[in-house]
Amino acid sequence: MTNPTFGYLGSIIPSRDQKVVLHTADAGKLVEGKLTITHKNPFPTRVRVGVGSGNLASFDPSSYIIYDHIIDQGESYETASIFYSNNQNLVVESDKDNTSFIIQGQMLDDPTGQSGFVNSIKTTSLETDVVLYTVPTGEEATLNLFITNQSSDPANVRIGVSTENTNTLAPSEYIEYNLDINPRQTYQRTDIKVRGDQSVIVWTDNPNVAFAAYAKFNYTIITTDLSLSGSLDVGTSMDVGTNLTVGGTSVLTGKLTLSGGSDITGSTDVRGTLTGYNSTAVQKYGISNETGLISTQGSISAVGGISTSGTLEVGANKFSVDASTGNITGTSGSFSSNLDLLNNKVTNLAEPTALTDAVTRRYVDSKITAFSIALG
Repeated sequence: MTNPTFGYLGSIIPSRDQKVVLHTADAGKLVEGKLTITHKNPFPTRVRVGVGSGNLASFDPSSYIIYDHIIDQGESYETASIFYSNNQNLVVESDKDNTSFIIQGQMLDDPTGQSGFVNSIKTTSLETDVVLYTVPTGEEATLNLFITNQSSDPANVRIGVSTENTNTLAPSEYIEYNLDINPRQTYQRTDIKVRGDQSVIVWTDNPNVAFAAYAKFNYTIITTDLSLSGSLDVGTSMDVGTNLTVGGTSVLTGKLTLSGGSDITGSTDVRGTLTGYNSTAVQKYGISNETGLISTQGSISAVGGISTSGTLEVGANKFSVDASTGNITGTSGSFSSNLDLLNNKVTNLAEPTALTDAVTRRYVDSKITAFSIALG
């Protein structure tokens, strides 16, 4: 099977004492799966499992989720859910031959770009609260923690989730307190719900204890058609791969981005200001929902005419039509072709001053009278 995305994702029997990559998450994808380890050698084996980025030579030992766990012949071991994403590697190792590793789960789109292995540490600040990971502002995540004692001495650990924007734990915020972890032992704490600006805080008295955090951020992906006869209320982001049909009201408190355009056969009710931008994000037009005014840097073309109950203005008051009186006001401008008044009058015309000015009847009559007097 090539490039599976559901169920079986990969398996390997590595050579002894060699770190190998069992599976790599595709770019932009999140793997949520469980690792099963089965040992077939007559001698017990010690296994190590971790997640990292880059090549094996730069693998960080603090990223182990299992460290020197002993598996006897014929025994199997299964981890809790592991999250890794976006080209992160699932790395395995055994100190005996004939140990098989198999990862089963599913590989999903990750629109957040933040899920997967998020951080790991070995702290030298002993018996002190240390931040392992802080969820970004506005996000929600499910975290799985893996703690490995990589020393020959026992260790005590503490785990908790702090309130927003704090790096220390209140006495009521511990979810593990002075938990004993024996040498080479792994402890898993899963399904921890953490919201934005909250931090996972860890504490230990042993410098060789490693803490690793894996996250799955909350989001919804719809890859098939969705039809709702009622209302759709989206509080955050929604990625729809194909068609979305909503029979009732659709309420989005976030931002809706349509890269493929929008085809609307019914009416559109816009309760906010409608604005349009060009390819460089410069606003070119706007319609105010409060005043109904239309502003545009371009021209308005209408086959059926333009009707407005307000003042029609062109070019920053260079030309305007008053809605109540019908008066046309212009501070500058000219006609580039003939003006046809369709047998209507030009009224309130000023007296001519230039040779090319239009003249009034009064002006003509006065000139005829003066000319007659001169001739008489």
